[in-house]
Amino acid sequence: MAASLNSTNNPLAVFRFDASPLTGAGHAVRCLALADALAASGWRCALASGAAASAVVPGLDRCGHERLELDCAADAEAGTLAGRWPGGCGLLVVDHYGRGAAFDPPTLRGLWLTAPYFHDGTAATLNDLFGTGPEPKDSDALLVIESPIPFSPGLPSPRSDAKIVWVDVDPVYSRYKTMEHRADLWLPVSASGAAQAIYEAATNLLTTAD
Repeated sequence: MAASLNSTNNPLAVFRFDASPLTGAGHAVRCLALADALAASGWRCALASGAAASAVVPGLDRCGHERLELDCAADAEAGTLAGRWPGGCGLLVVDHYGRGAAFDPPTLRGLWLTAPYFHDGTAATLNDLFGTGPEPKDSDALLVIESPIPFSPGLPSPRSDAKIVWVDVDPVYSRYKTMEHRADLWLPVSASGAAQAIYEAATNLLTTAD
């Protein structure tokens, strides 16, 4: 399904992630689940990662989305992405420990000047565009997906009245009894299963005015 919907006429979403024996496959699985959901809604999706990702997640080569295998230095990645997709993208998802806010492809520079966003103007602000939301300490609710340490104790932690939903095949980390996390709801499901369920639930809440 993803391959048949990835037309060059559709809005483009680019995912930058990596996977390795050291970092695991969580970044790739999350991005692939979101890419599949977007592709089902008509998006054209592209996955950019290092060479090791395909070895850790063999299904990447058969996923049906565009693939870009990066073999350049980290500081050259933004230019490489811009060269591959010179027209820019409607959505850039970066799920990578080593690529933070400073990761700024040239085609997205100055984007804050061009609101509203997306091909149809449905994102009024940058928060609507990237979906980053507030920091954990400022959040009213948090959805944690396959993240053993999503925030550190102390000031960066969520407020005591914040609602937390934890999604993981083993959300209480039963193999690591020294690890404890506060949550209002534990969901023992895979990231892909959770992403699909959340997408379907959110879609059902939308109206023609949204």
